[in-house]
Amino acid sequence: MNPERVFYILVCMIITIHCFSQEVTIGTNLLYWGTTSPNLSVETALGKKTTLELTGAYNPFNLGEHKKFKHWKIQPELRLWNCEKFVESFFGIHGFYSEFNVGGINFSGKILSGLKENRYQGYTAGGGISYGYQ
Repeated sequence: MNPERVFYILVCMIITIHCFSQEVTIGTNLLYWGTTSPNLSVETALGKKTTLELTGAYNPFNLGEHKKFKHWKIQPELRLWNCEKFVESFFGIHGFYSEFNVGGINFSGKILSGLKENRYQGYTAGGGISYGYQ
């Protein structure tokens, strides 16, 4: 794929699009892209003050011989907006599920130092609460 086409696709995915008179939004997370993880989120209105967001990320790339940072993730989030949907601040509750295959990567520091010699494969799940402002 030529570099101009890749740049055009990235620019299109970075821009958050509001459509259907603030009933649906589409977005992406730049921090995920920093880890070579293409991602997309879709948020839809459920009521006057509630929305549901579904985010997905996928990294199928090998980083070289015996280097992997493969994973996929899905995260739904229910948001309660303080004013009206998609305006000002919100509180949310979310959960996530992910599968991963990571190893052969040289990170500095004690916490991730085992990734160079070891490979970790499995799943993770969790949840939490959030606060945000638009």
